[in-house]
Amino acid sequence: MPLPETRRSARRRFDRLWIIGFEAGGSGGGMGATALVVGGAGPTGPHVVEGLRARGYRVSVLNRGVHPYPFPDDVERIVGDPHFAEPIEAALQGRCFDVTIATYGRLRVTSRVMAGRTGHFIAVGGTVAYRGFVDP
Repeated sequence: MPLPETRRSARRRFDRLWIIGFEAGGSGGGMGATALVVGGAGPTGPHVVEGLRARGYRVSVLNRGVHPYPFPDDVERIVGDPHFAEPIEAALQGRCFDVTIATYGRLRVTSRVMAGRTGHFIAVGGTVAYRGFVDP
């Protein structure tokens, strides 16, 4: 499924992440490597999922299931609230992943739950940062 035109710049930014060693066959990548994307249905999530799939990862997406996205059939969908430890732990049932990319939820909670369950933890976040938004 082609990605919408408006997401092209997000795709270019994501592609640059893979320069740091997550190419298939490199550190953490390759055939059979597993990836968990926390969030996944927002503006950058489909690009992250597609980038991982293109690099040979078996991808699972954990989110609340509120905003369904038509991921390909080989992408596993896991429903759980990424804001609290208990629902994440219940949804994952003790599973481990080679890489986790958290794009949604409470990073403090997600990082604690994933400690010891993932080889690499990448947090993707953002904040409003333009002149005049917050008085210095």
